[in-house]
Amino acid sequence: MEESLQRPPLLSSKAAGWEKVQVEYHRQPAHAIASQIFPVHIVEVGLRYDASALKVNGRLYESFAPGNIAIHPAHEPISIESYGEAEFIAIALQPALFSTTAEKPLESIELIPQFFGQDPLIFHLALALKQALKQPNDPFYAESMATALTAHLLQQYTGKPEGAIDCAGGLSTYQRQQIVNYVHTHLNQPLNLSSLAGVVAMSPHYFATLFKQSMGTSPYQYVIQCRIERAKKLLACSQLKIVDIGYQVGFHSQSHFTKVFRDRTSVTPSTYRKSL
Repeated sequence: MEESLQRPPLLSSKAAGWEKVQVEYHRQPAHAIASQIFPVHIVEVGLRYDASALKVNGRLYESFAPGNIAIHPAHEPISIESYGEAEFIAIALQPALFSTTAEKPLESIELIPQFFGQDPLIFHLALALKQALKQPNDPFYAESMATALTAHLLQQYTGKPEGAIDCAGGLSTYQRQQIVNYVHTHLNQPLNLSSLAGVVAMSPHYFATLFKQSMGTSPYQYVIQCRIERAKKLLACSQLKIVDIGYQVGFHSQSHFTKVFRDRTSVTPSTYRKSL
């Protein structure tokens, strides 16, 4: 996305290892983008725009407000003329993610273009992804947000809206135990929504819905809590360095481990260890 714009993004997921979604946060001066075709679906959320009008595919829009969304389907031409500085979040989603989430052939899914609309859920998810760019060490969180965004787009912005998922009863007892065992066995390894869903042979979105129904929390939040509880035990019962404990419970940097531990317990790992 950034190659089409004058300035590089202020934040980008390019080097973060996010496979399901690419996210950029921009502040761009007035600019024009000639007609282009992208191989991905692009969702943009406007945060600030200094001019009173914007032209998209030759049509003038004059109703900008913070939180305006635009949806550009893959493989369709898009041109933009911006008459003032713009601050926005751009999210690129692979079309294959829609097929996986909907469990339907790719050619049967038609995403409908939108310009200058309002959608509080898309706005919230975009802000969450922007925040995640500041601590890009957790692709599991990014994948979870991308899956939620894709499911919402399928429900609200396709030619044939998807029906509600039947999640009555949630996961079976056996499936819950499979997931619990898998998470605890692989805490020191990268975990993501797709790998957990694969344990019980489900699509990521269907699995996430059933998991929350059964466990009362999202898969991402459950994994984080398991990592923090394992870290507490290691801090109490081992002489390992804090950085090594972080690695053993699945964090890829001491700073990320410290931040998440403090967010969950209100103290740093070193303070927690000293208090025992």
